Amino acid sequence: MKCFFEDKWYELEAFILDQKYLSNLQKKFANCTGVFCGYRVAVKDFQHPIVDFDRNNTYIQSEGIKQDFGVYDSPDELLKNNQTEYYQQLKLLMKCQ
Repeated sequence: MKCFFEDKWYELEAFILDQKYLSNLQKKFANCTGVFCGYRVAVKDFQHPIVDFDRNNTYIQSEGIKQDFGVYDSPDELLKNNQTEYYQQLKLLMKCQ
């Protein structure tokens, strides 16, 4: 989502990830120092993701973004069933490079 703050637009991910959860993942996968995709996290730098807002864009799933689907009235309209263009079948995935 985008947020207008102090005369500037920022991109803020609408997905919230608890810092304790992230810290525990980082401990569990301490050998991962680059790209990580799994457990609701998809970032280029797993040990130093930009997740806290400090007048910057924030993402915890940046590497999971493939394309911009445009503007919809609600998430339900975008993903409502397997007949829609952007329907996604969710599955468990974890990858560390």
